[in-house]
Amino acid sequence: MALTFINASCHCNLNAFKVPFATSKLPIASELCHCNICRHSTGTMAVHTVPIDGAPLSAESKPGELMLVVADLSKLKTYTAQDKITRYFCSVCFTHLFHEIKEATSGNTLWAVYTGTLERVEGIVNVGHHTFVAETGDGGLADHYLASLGKKLPRYAQEAGTEEVVHNWRSDTILKKESNTNGVIAHCHCKNVTVHLVPLSKEDAQDPSKWWAVPPRNPEDPSSHVRFMCGHCFCSSCRRSNGAHISTYILLPMGNVEVLDKITNEFVPISLRESIPSTSIGLKRYESSPLVFREYCEKCGANVLYWTIDPKRNHIPPPTDGKPSIINIAVGLIDQEDNGARAEDWVYWAEYVVRPEEAIDKAGMEAVKEGVLASTKSASIVM
Repeated sequence: MALTFINASCHCNLNAFKVPFATSKLPIASELCHCNICRHSTGTMAVHTVPIDGAPLSAESKPGELMLVVADLSKLKTYTAQDKITRYFCSVCFTHLFHEIKEATSGNTLWAVYTGTLERVEGIVNVGHHTFVAETGDGGLADHYLASLGKKLPRYAQEAGTEEVVHNWRSDTILKKESNTNGVIAHCHCKNVTVHLVPLSKEDAQDPSKWWAVPPRNPEDPSSHVRFMCGHCFCSSCRRSNGAHISTYILLPMGNVEVLDKITNEFVPISLRESIPSTSIGLKRYESSPLVFREYCEKCGANVLYWTIDPKRNHIPPPTDGKPSIINIAVGLIDQEDNGARAEDWVYWAEYVVRPEEAIDKAGMEAVKEGVLASTKSASIVM
């Protein structure tokens, strides 16, 4: 059987592999999974993996010479949230790389690779359908990713083949829930890290310099909130740090972010500084580029937030005493039971995507760009 080999790697390049695909099956249309485990264990709004033909191989393997060496996975950490799936991520940069799936009936082991780690995807893999959309409460990313390669994507409530949920669907729980005034709760899957996004003030929304504070959807409604600015990023740094083509963040001043103290069980202001590690609040730091720091749950590997003190990034206020002015919170961690995965009562979705020129999945990027624009126009009409 003819095989096609593609390079895969994490952001820091500590882990590099070759992954094999059956050439006759390419391109593969695989699932974009929206389940709670995938979202909360990565920080991304959905996880796109693709099955490979056999186990991961070492980067030194030479397929042309028939020298195939099974990869050493000892530099990867693992997290098992369910009996049959083990998730592998880099022990340094926390890039999610593989799923190891053990079939209960046959005892066989199957492997899948996170598509954001592949050096290329064109002709190899594309999104074929959405799964576990019902677990988002509001459609999640599926409402921004409606089609692929000109074809409407099925939106399965659970696994592939189950009933579908329609566009703009909301669960009964979300529809019946009264709007809260306390902001948004976000947490990683193992709940080692829980974050509180504190509401912005109406004064913030009236200040043109605070562009991250968006006026309420309905200013005449006292229950309508000042919204957090949010957007999808396709930059290579986010892709290779998260193992995902689409990384989504809410931007907030550091003073509007709190973290749960596991001893007192109370939220306390988060404090981030270059010179002080964040392990005391359950986070592990990785400097993905000069003066840009990404923070991950040290247990389940979820991307929780990133921040920068790079003075060249003049679109945000400058840092003070080594502390960031703005923090970017991973949207995949939002508690879907309270607000839905998109939390649209609290979140304003930017009409554009960030760094589209760096996307390697051009078709997927264009699909999301169109979907976000359509969604924001629809929301403005409703408002």
